[in-house]
Amino acid sequence: MLRMQVSVFMEMLISALLAPIRMLSHTRFVLEALFNLKLKWAGQNRSGESGWGEALPQSGVRHRAGVELDHVRLLDDPMFFIWSLPVAIPLIFAAPIFVLLSRIQAGQHLSAGALLRIPEETDGSPLLKRSWRTILSAQSASSVVRLYREHYRSAPQRLARRPGPPPCAARFALANLQALARALPG
Repeated sequence: MLRMQVSVFMEMLISALLAPIRMLSHTRFVLEALFNLKLKWAGQNRSGESGWGEALPQSGVRHRAGVELDHVRLLDDPMFFIWSLPVAIPLIFAAPIFVLLSRIQAGQHLSAGALLRIPEETDGSPLLKRSWRTILSAQSASSVVRLYREHYRSAPQRLARRPGPPPCAARFALANLQALARALPG
């Protein structure tokens, strides 16, 4: 229970640090799109670490914006300066935040401490557990086919009961189940 509470606190802290940085990046992308400027919206790089050489040039504008905005706020109203620190501090320290959060060793250390894990990482996937139990206890492959067909048929109803659009992982799982159901005999 303590690990979950620490993970929740860490997630809130990381989200609070990233929110102003994302806000500035998304504002830039919207302005570039509105003024028909060169727009480059690249996906996230999850294949490796970001180094200082990559982080410093990308976060220079954010750093300068954070410093200058806070300087203006300090001259204008010291109380407003204090209230604006949760937005300015992540902008000022954007490069170290990028570098720290991209470190593979940091993720491995958190994983070893069972922090910031999703339920499937700690308990395993309920679908896979049920599948293996069926496979191990089945007399023939037909029960495996039946299991996946049952899951495939009930997946849309389970997704429909959730409020809002289905999450990306659920859409991905549903697409995989549909493809599997088409490929299986019967």
